[in-house]
This record gives sequence, structure tokens and C-alpha cells, in this order.
Amino acid sequence: MRSLSEFYDECRDLGVVTSQKAFSRLWGKQPSWFSSTQARRRVPTTESLVTFVLRLDKIAKATQEELRTANDMDEREALIDGLAEVSKMRAEIWEEIVSRAN
Repeated sequence: MRSLSEFYDECRDLGVVTSQKAFSRLWGKQPSWFSSTQARRRVPTTESLVTFVLRLDKIAKATQEELRTANDMDEREALIDGLAEVSKMRAEIWEEIVSRAN
């Protein structure tokens, strides 16, 4: 699984978040959670992983809706690429959740 900072970078690059505070909220945590977790080298809890998966599901659904109405080819391509990356992140997180459950 990618590191937490790699997930942050990807979410920022996709335009899902614009700050570490927003990224923390995406995980269902307080605004300082990401920086604190990084500084203390902690691993996200299973609960946080589940919250992140659920939020990624919402992002994917919203992206699919936007894709249905997009007419510009460049915009459609960007949305398709973003959707693929969100799906990859979701799969990685879900794999981690499953491994912790075993």
C-alpha cells in the first residue's frame, strides 16, 4: 500500500483536496491529523481506512456523474483518468482493510 503522503499527493494532484487539513477531513479526522500522523510515523487505523474508502466511493460517483454531462474531449479524458486513479486508491485501501481483518 502507498504511504499516507503518497495518497495525499495523489488526492491533491487530482484536485480532491487542496490542503493537508482537507485531506485529514477526507479520512474523517481533525484538521491536524495528517501532519500529526506523519510526524509520529503512525499508521491509519482500520476505521480511518474504511472512512477513506467510503469517501473515495462518493468521489467516484460524483466523477461518474460529471463524466455523463461532460462534452469536451479533454475534460472527459481527465475525468476518466481521475476515476481510474480513484479506483486504484480504493482497491489498495480495501486490500489493506481485508488483510487486517484476517
